[in-house]
Amino acid sequence: MRDLEEVLRDGARLVMLRPGPIYGTSPADRRYDAFWARLNEARVPGIYHVAQSGYTHWYAKEWGEDPDINDQEMTPFHAFTCFAQRPVQDTILNIAQRNLFGRFPNLQVVSVENGSGWVKPLLAVDHHLQLSVRTRGGTFDRGGDFIQRPLLDTLRDHLWVSPYPEEDPGEVIEILGEERVLFGSDYPHPEGLAEPRAYVQQLEGFSDASVRRIMRENTAGLLGLAA
Repeated sequence: MRDLEEVLRDGARLVMLRPGPIYGTSPADRRYDAFWARLNEARVPGIYHVAQSGYTHWYAKEWGEDPDINDQEMTPFHAFTCFAQRPVQDTILNIAQRNLFGRFPNLQVVSVENGSGWVKPLLAVDHHLQLSVRTRGGTFDRGGDFIQRPLLDTLRDHLWVSPYPEEDPGEVIEILGEERVLFGSDYPHPEGLAEPRAYVQQLEGFSDASVRRIMRENTAGLLGLAA
């Protein structure tokens, strides 16, 4: 909380977070409500940026893979199970179903450098979870900490996503709406383009207004900048 208050006093427009659990607990655990309440009050978004989230020690190690491998030396198995899309997918599902956004309705979260390919599978996971609850007669509602609101509705109200350049932005736009998709570039990292504005080519077929929204206005609005 001290760190958060310090950066907010300095005019922070966003707060970067690491995907994954926090010391064996969910980020949506009520012990962290004061943190989320302050972001909710300040209307400053939380940014889930790709990072080493501890997954190599939970997953890769159990498969005989190096748990201390760095980002550049990861095997395809490491990358699939432990980096980028899996940790952020787990995180968004967890905080949504634990009613974090129900408790803090102004809260916005952004996924950066995690791609967008995890969004559609996440909805499939939620479908199976809801089906399991209905067929077994259970409930996600435990003292207000779990909700049964459709996950898609929650994502469309609280999630922003920046696709990788090699991904089809049309897929995530169809799911979340163009108002929730952000252009991003981190050249010379592989998540970026040598000429960032070349991403416009990925939006061929969209209207000029849609292109401007994705390339600038969505981010400007999210950060409180002039569009």
